[in-house]
Amino acid sequence: MGYYHHHNESDVKISKSGLSALEQQLGKSVFALAEEQDYTIYIYGDENGIENIAFEESKRWESSFFEEIAPFVEDGSFVEVRNDDGYSFRLMYRGGKMYHVSPKWEISPEDL
Repeated sequence: MGYYHHHNESDVKISKSGLSALEQQLGKSVFALAEEQDYTIYIYGDENGIENIAFEESKRWESSFFEEIAPFVEDGSFVEVRNDDGYSFRLMYRGGKMYHVSPKWEISPEDL
């Protein structure tokens, strides 16, 4: 039994020039790449750039699509994911790389 992964929030930006370079490297559109995945990805944008990317809840979710586009995603972009247990993490983009970031929960002694 696997976990369902849920899209919590995202802010993924790819500029017009970044999108052109990505599609040249892929040899196809980013929309075609999204359609090849085993789960539904929603891409908001057009040939002038990508405004955001989200995905539909899925047991088959994996981060490979998001890793593949990383060199072209604008710094500060992110996708927040949550699984069935409530565990959340973010895929963060900086310097052409994607990072898997888990939240650090801090509790002060006054809160105990």
